[in-house]
Amino acid sequence: MKAGTFESALWLNVHSVRRSMHSLLDKKKCIIQSALDLIQEHGFHGCPVSMVAKNAGVAAGTIYTYFENKDSLIIGIYEYVI
Repeated sequence: MKAGTFESALWLNVHSVRRSMHSLLDKKKCIIQSALDLIQEHGFHGCPVSMVAKNAGVAAGTIYTYFENKDSLIIGIYEYVI
């Protein structure tokens, strides 16, 4: 292995992980913002998770990657706002 090759590969791997983490955080933030907007417009009961997902541009199942259920999403919104 050439000198610097390992370091370069390690740097690329760390950079990739950071980019992925930012992407995940951005996706979660997008879901929360989407839920906030829709709940404001339609109310809690008029805003199913599928509507939040569509508005956020993610699959409905993706929401459950970040939140166990709709109540958990509401807690996430509360933590985001505070």
